[in-house]
Amino acid sequence: MPEVLATDEAMTLWKKVQAAGWVDTNYQPLISRTQSALLADAIAEKLGIRQKWKTFETLWNRKNMRSDYNLALRQQQSLDFLTELKRMI
Repeated sequence: MPEVLATDEAMTLWKKVQAAGWVDTNYQPLISRTQSALLADAIAEKLGIRQKWKTFETLWNRKNMRSDYNLALRQQQSLDFLTELKRMI
């Protein structure tokens, strides 16, 4: 896990998103690619991570998360998830 995602503040966020069923105990997403991109963006924003896509693409072994994020912003179900995410984080 990247150091920026292993701080005390980050671990508090991880516990919340695990409790919500969005990531597993290995911090891997259990939600869609678009929702995962929204989650990565929210966590990065909260923790002040500058290279969010690189950080989460490495952690989750994914590519093109920025494209997933842009797609999410055009999907109603992803926007509903974003509303829930903002309440939690």
